[in-house]
This record gives sequence, structure tokens and C-alpha cells, in this order.
Amino acid sequence: MLSSFENVFTQFNQKEDFSIHDNSVWQFDDLIDEFCPSVRNRVYRPEVTLSAMMHQVLTPNGSLKTTLAKINADRFAQGLPPVSSNTGALARARSRLPTEVISRLAKGQYANIPKNQYIDEWLWNGLELKVIDGSTFTLADTPENREKYPQHGQQAEGVGFPIVRAVILQSISTGLIQDANFSAYKGKQTGEMSLAMPLLDQLTAGDLLLGDRYYPSYFVMAKLQTQLAHGVFQAHGARNIDFRKGKKLGSCDHLVSWIKPNKPSDMPQEEYDQYPDEITIRETQVTINKQKINLVSTLFDPQKYSASELKKLYKKRWFVELALRDIKNYFGMDHVDAKTPSMVEKEFWIHILSYNYVRWYMMNAAAPVKAEVDTLSFQLTVATVLSNEHNAINANKEQLKALQAFILATIASQPLIKRSHRKEPRAVKKRPKSYQRLKVPRKQWHAEYSA
Repeated sequence: MLSSFENVFTQFNQKEDFSIHDNSVWQFDDLIDEFCPSVRNRVYRPEVTLSAMMHQVLTPNGSLKTTLAKINADRFAQGLPPVSSNTGALARARSRLPTEVISRLAKGQYANIPKNQYIDEWLWNGLELKVIDGSTFTLADTPENREKYPQHGQQAEGVGFPIVRAVILQSISTGLIQDANFSAYKGKQTGEMSLAMPLLDQLTAGDLLLGDRYYPSYFVMAKLQTQLAHGVFQAHGARNIDFRKGKKLGSCDHLVSWIKPNKPSDMPQEEYDQYPDEITIRETQVTINKQKINLVSTLFDPQKYSASELKKLYKKRWFVELALRDIKNYFGMDHVDAKTPSMVEKEFWIHILSYNYVRWYMMNAAAPVKAEVDTLSFQLTVATVLSNEHNAINANKEQLKALQAFILATIASQPLIKRSHRKEPRAVKKRPKSYQRLKVPRKQWHAEYSA
């Protein structure tokens, strides 16, 4: 009897075309011709530089030196002489690669997938699930970074780090990040909602957005309805919900009207006038982890979308928290060592591109076996892809097809174990190391310590 892996591998290997989107094309050549047509003859060609940057992100504790070692190993396998062990040329090549190329590749991973090829298991009542959330990460403490990305106002100069605020819009159905936005942590138009609103413009009919209690303002809910999209959010704590009012749908479940509030000071009058004077919203109380919470949504049919279904649906919002954890902790974007704002932008988008690269493999592994993408292991996918990179260097077309089938079968044959009673976020037992904390700039600390 065939093992689980052998069954899946046989299925993948017999398919003529098992990939939803050809990841090897990416429209990369068109972008290179558009943004950097005159660098084809360099050792560090754009495709080599991009691959090196992605490998550094995907590799635990990746650095320029380890990336350079990988480049020379690949060159040796191809019968080419090694490049200099000095990392300066690689660093300059990274700075030359246009940010626009990286960002468009990252967003193109989602945009180029035909939605008619989604399998039913990826949809919720025929709707594509999406989720939005924000986070922050720190940067190298350099004058250039501090000028564009100030540190926290309560930290003394030289003690803290510049902070970046980021918001991502992600498809739960495919696992891919559709788009992202980032800015300084503080200042005009740098709040999470300011970054989120342009992302919300990309939602269309057939999309269902999940988000935490920060998002369901009148203007967000009205925007979703105008764009024929749907949303389910936890209600903001300041919103007064009285289930005795409105149209009753069930126990602690009703439809109510929200009246348009006064114009926010930073909203143009023309934009404000486009919003309707009132909208209809469904408010539903559910119990999650023994805690009663109120959900607000645009799903009005209690027969098709029951309160219990909304409860199970909202739990999927945790997907984006795991995505941010993978990008920040596993890929190391919680602190970016880039010394200049231009490199910060490149690092941000190369992390998004690398994340989508991994998710592309997971998506293509899930589709033929009719599985949801989030049932597969992200870390196993990274390990499998990295472990097989060397096999692709001198492979012909047939060997590449067999290799891709092997990689996808490895990913698909080892789904995550369901832990129905697991609580998120996790409580950790291991304590952090007790290092001394800097309270003055490091140079001053060294001077005082040496005195």
C-alpha cells in the first residue's frame, strides 16, 4: 500500500500542469526591461541579486556573507568561477535593484492568479476571505533612518530605535499578501487607518474582510458596502450596542442603522459627501474563549450566516497574526538592519515577496489535494524549498517538473495537526534572558563603564 507521500507524489507527477500560476515567470523580464535595461552583463544581474536577497530572508540568521557563500556554491555547480569574497559588490547590487521591481513582483504574485481556478475549499459560502491588520518593526539607529522614521517619543535619543508602522491586506483563501502599506510610526497620515484605507479600495464584490475592533468605523463599513464587499469585525469597545433596538434576528442578534458621523478633520469634504447618510449593519453577540464579544458585519441573512457560523468565521482572523509572526519573527523583520530609508523600503518588500513565494508553494500543494492552505506547514515549506534549491541548478525541463512535483508532494503530505483546544495567543513558559538595559547612548555607556 502506498504511503501518504507516495500517493500525493504520484498524483502531482502525473499532472501535466499542476500550478495555478507559473512562478518562474512573474513578468520579471518585463520589469527588468522597464526599470534597469542596461545591467544585463554584470555578475550580479537583477535576477541574481533578487534571488540572493530572497535567500537571505528565507535562511535563518541569513547575512551577506552566508548569501555570498550560496552564490559561489551555485556558480561552482554551474562550472563558473567564484566571485570575490568581499560583500561590498553584493551590497551595491542590492542598493541598485529598484524598489518598484520588488514591490510589483510581490503584489503580482496575488494579482496574477485567476480566481476561477480557486477550489471550493478555499472559499467561505462562495466568498474569498481576506484579513487586514497592522504592526510595527524597528530599524537600525542611523541619522538617515531617524529623520524619516522617528523613534518613540518617550525614548531618549540614542537609546531607542526608529519605528515603522505597516498594514497588510492578505487573502486567507490563498495565503498570499495582496498588498501592504507602511510609513513612519508617528506624524500626519501615519496612523493605521490612514495606511489601511487605500488597501480597502482594492476590495470588490465577492470579498469578505475580517479585522479586529480597530477597523469597523462607519466609513470602513460604508466603503465595503459601496464596493459590494462584505466585512466581519469585532465591535469597537466604545460603541454602545443595545440589542433591544433594531430589527431582531435572534438572541443578541439584530440589524440597526448607523448614522453618518461628523466629518473627520483630515477627510476632504468631497470624499465625506460621497458616503451615504446612514447604513444598515448587523450586530451579533457571540462567546469566544468564555468571553462575550460583539461582532459587526454586513452579512444580513441569519439563515445563511448564523451567529455560530459568524463565530467560527471570526476565529479565522488569527490567520493574519500568524502571518505577521512568520514575517517578523521567522523571517526576522521585527528589526531591519538597513541603514538608509531606501534600503528599508527594499527590505520591506523583499520580505513580502519572500513570504508570498513560500505561500505560492503552499497554495499549489493544497489545490490538487483539495485542502485549505492554512492546513499546511509554513516552516516545513520553507525548509523543503531551501533543501531542494541545489537540485534545480543543472536540471532540464523534465527534471524540474519532477522536482516541483516532489516539493509540492512533500508539503501536501504532511498537514498540520489540528489542536481544537489550543488557545491563541500562546502562553510561553521560557523566560527571556535578563540582559542589562541601555538607558543612555552606547558611546556614553562605554565611556562611563571604562572610567
